[in-house]
This record gives sequence, C-alpha cells and structure tokens, in this order.
Amino acid sequence: MHAAENPFRASRIEALRYRGPSHDELLRRLQQLNGRGALVGPKGAGKTTLTLELSARLRRDGWKTPMIRFQQGWQTQGIELEASFDQALHSEQPTKIGAPDAIWSSGDGERVVWFIDGAEQLGFFDWRRALSRTRDADGLVITTHIGGRLRPLLDCTTSPDLLHELLGELLADQPPEEAPSLDQCRTLWERHAGNLREVFREQYDLWSRR
Repeated sequence: MHAAENPFRASRIEALRYRGPSHDELLRRLQQLNGRGALVGPKGAGKTTLTLELSARLRRDGWKTPMIRFQQGWQTQGIELEASFDQALHSEQPTKIGAPDAIWSSGDGERVVWFIDGAEQLGFFDWRRALSRTRDADGLVITTHIGGRLRPLLDCTTSPDLLHELLGELLADQPPEEAPSLDQCRTLWERHAGNLREVFREQYDLWSRR
C-alpha cells in the first residue's frame, strides 16, 4: 500500500483529538492551580497531543504559548537549555528538543503560558533553571511520566476501550471487517503496555505491507 493511502499515516494520527475533559475545563483547572500544572501519564497516552490542542486554544484568544519538547538523548547533544528557551519564546512552532480569563495577565501587555513536553528528562538543576525562566509567565504546563514536579492538571491514561474507539475512527473508511474487535484491541493494548503510539506504528507497518 502506498504511504499516502495508509490509514495510519502521520497526518491521520496527528488529526486525532484527545479524548477527555474539554479545553475550557482544563483551563479552569489550571486557574485553580495558580497557572501551574502537569499532564501526567505513560508514553503514548496523548499528552503531547493535548499540549498542542491547549496551546492552540490559548493562541486563538491572543495568548503566547512558547513550547519546548525535550526528546530522548538531548542532554548528550550539547544543547544549551537557556538557548532552547530563547528559541521557543520567538517561535510559532514547538521547539523540539473560549476561556480568555482562565489564566492571569502579567500586566506587561503579553500574556504567556509556557509548555514543556517531556519534563521528566530534566535533572534537578535543569528543572530549577526551567522554573526560573518561566517564573514571570502567566502559566506553565508540563508533561511528565512521573508526578511530583507540579500539581497534576490531568492524569492521562489509556484503555482498550479508548484504543477501540480510535482505531474505529482511523479505519472508518475501510470495510467493517478491517476494524479490530474489542478483544483484539485489548490484546494490542496489553502487548504495547498501553502505549497507543506504538500500536499505531505497528498497524502502519502491517498496512504498508498490503
């Protein structure tokens, strides 16, 4: 099968919406946490998807939403943390490595909510630097595999039922027999320890060989 026809191609996966509380509800929760909160959950649970959705939601209301995405191995690549923050602050796209009153304005004319994806990769001193750099912002949302750094904004989890729903959406234009049953989704979910991203990658490879 040609890559452009694969139902699990990247553009299809990226178009999936996070299933959970509404964006307005999450922004209300963030306000209750004084603008600082963590999206906590294992790999492939949709945390990155949700950060992209929330940042887009805020931008529509005039907020600035600089984002840093820490990827595995960044510490060994000589990347300067401070330079990454400078780059993110002036970028419209995530820097890799509704409810307009939900967050407070700093009063300087720019309303800023920072997003840090993969905060569990920051050691103690880098985490302190990140907190210092975002101290004067109106908000800070991080994603992490483990709790404890900021109060939880949302516990991101997956389930066989969720996988069944998402696979049904991705395969909606395929013959009905192509959609895995709930029992098959349970097997897939268990094999990949709940990591939906890995399930989608496996399915992409399977469809690409057709």
